Amino acid sequence: MLLNNQGVGLQLHDNRDILSSAAVNNVIVNATNDPYVQLSERHTFDSNSYFGGPADSIPSSDTNAVVADPMITVDSTAYNPVIIDKDSPIIGKGSSLVSALVTKDFFGTKQMGSYNIGAVGNVVIPPMPPTMKPVDTRDPG
Repeated sequence: MLLNNQGVGLQLHDNRDILSSAAVNNVIVNATNDPYVQLSERHTFDSNSYFGGPADSIPSSDTNAVVADPMITVDSTAYNPVIIDKDSPIIGKGSSLVSALVTKDFFGTKQMGSYNIGAVGNVVIPPMPPTMKPVDTRDPG
């Protein structure tokens, strides 16, 4: 995920040793109006999410692109630092082309069912345990 990116999202340059590459199931959120991608024609894209940058920089090969706010919250101090809103447009919109490589999500949870765009799968995070309060068990009398 590239969230609050301050420049070009992905830069894929020509290299004579690389015949082709693919960017699949990525989230790119630009905080500036810089392009999402700078690339050559040897790179393909599928099922990526784009938000905040210029629409004309979305690769034409990404026919399954989601162009909307991915509704992701990142809080590094939280129990679950990456939260995808239940109404996020990236849920279930990822490609299974990565199934041989991606068997677990960012949290190590086994991939089951449809793929999301991004590094977090369809996971229900259990709530934090309740805060323990001390109980005075001494005899009040």
